[in-house]
Amino acid sequence: MAGSRRLTELARQVTSHLRLPPSGPLVVALSGGADSAVCGWAAVESGERARAMHVHHGLPGSDLMAEAAAAIAQALDLQLQVVALEQAPGSEGAARSARYRALLSELAAGEWLLTGHTADDLAETVLANLLRGAGPDGLAGIPA
Repeated sequence: MAGSRRLTELARQVTSHLRLPPSGPLVVALSGGADSAVCGWAAVESGERARAMHVHHGLPGSDLMAEAAAAIAQALDLQLQVVALEQAPGSEGAARSARYRALLSELAAGEWLLTGHTADDLAETVLANLLRGAGPDGLAGIPA
């Protein structure tokens, strides 16, 4: 990290929160945003075999997110697979469900899917779970 104490400390903090599976190839869900970019960096830093997948939702702005994901993948030297949804989802919840179905359907045997989330993502998930009546399990937020 080219002598920057702040970047070195940030890298230490990120890797200290990283929970990787015990072994096996990694697939990073690469949205094109900062959280998934950091997740991709951490996967590369782990030394495990890794690749990236981006889900193109077919919504306004999806092309820009796909371009951002491609640039991030190139910078991290990750192979990128783009998966296009056949039908644009109507709501954020529908988009999330469609995204996970698409990602999981493209995993090869033994691969682990990694997602990166910010604290805002966790709060949003807990709130959405409570609003849909998920009960106590909904308070858990995003599964590990």
